[in-house]
Amino acid sequence: MTPSPDIAVIGAGAIGQTFVVDVASRGYRINMLIDRNAKHLDALNQVGQIRLTGHMGDATVGLPPLALDAAAAAESGVILVATTVDQHEAVAHALSPILIDDHVILLANGYVDGSRRFASALQSAGCRATPAVLELNTTPFLVCSPEPGRVHATARKRWMELSAWQSGLADEHHRLLVGIIPGIEVCDNALASSLNNQNPVAHVPSYLLNAREARNCEAVAPSTHRGGAFYLEEYSSDEVLRLRTAVDRERMDVMNALGFGRYVIARPDFSLKSYGPGAREAVSPRMGRTFSRRFVTEDVPYGLVPIETLAQQAGVNTPVISSIITMIGVLESCDWRKPRGGG
Repeated sequence: MTPSPDIAVIGAGAIGQTFVVDVASRGYRINMLIDRNAKHLDALNQVGQIRLTGHMGDATVGLPPLALDAAAAAESGVILVATTVDQHEAVAHALSPILIDDHVILLANGYVDGSRRFASALQSAGCRATPAVLELNTTPFLVCSPEPGRVHATARKRWMELSAWQSGLADEHHRLLVGIIPGIEVCDNALASSLNNQNPVAHVPSYLLNAREARNCEAVAPSTHRGGAFYLEEYSSDEVLRLRTAVDRERMDVMNALGFGRYVIARPDFSLKSYGPGAREAVSPRMGRTFSRRFVTEDVPYGLVPIETLAQQAGVNTPVISSIITMIGVLESCDWRKPRGGG
């Protein structure tokens, strides 16, 4: 692997577009931006550029080559997967024919045991290569994309953990990847690191106790001073905070029962590590929607459900987490415990 490899970004949403601008600003070449949504790519093509505003500064870069098929990443040394987690299995299947052992795949957020799930999906798809598959335990940015070709960043996280299901991979590739994504530190236990992801703890209680507004998922009014995608605290009542605390306590109980006590990070401490002084924009514009559907489609099946499963294996009761999964299943008419794809 060369010191400065070409990079492909899979997923042209807010995180993927931010990767393009941020990584290119540090001198790396983005040689492909890939997304399965043809209409979205057409809209990006019409704009012809990506403009970043907000806490990470103002910058505009030209579009890299666009492609619909993840196989277009074949010539890239590093592949950044910035899709939602429910798309990981499809991405793995598309990549499997073109991968070689030298490829480095980084999941921008793996959720629980993400790198192992992704590697398993590659194997199921018949991939003959053994690329390095790594994951972050939280996304590097807090961003919103109000329209194609425009992203606004309200935070750059100061700390993230890099891990991999295979021992030693994170140490081996840390020097390369920390140049691409500053702030990453190596964790030697991928499952423990992923269990510290705070998205399910923070997002799901907010959704559940504000279900009517969350299910509407309406665009915010631009004339309003605060709210929308960047202001989850508007939905953080005392009741929500108490529910988050209960979910976090059960999450930590599961980690301790699994023998991961030395890796446990409580939610307040995780927030302090990720969002240290100066990490956030003081006042962000109101944009996006009242709630993101990712708060359900990622955080329940790839966050809370695996925690519940691990709890059962470890002989730990998680009545709060289990009740939340069931209640949101009723509201969404979905059996979240049913096996699904996702890498």
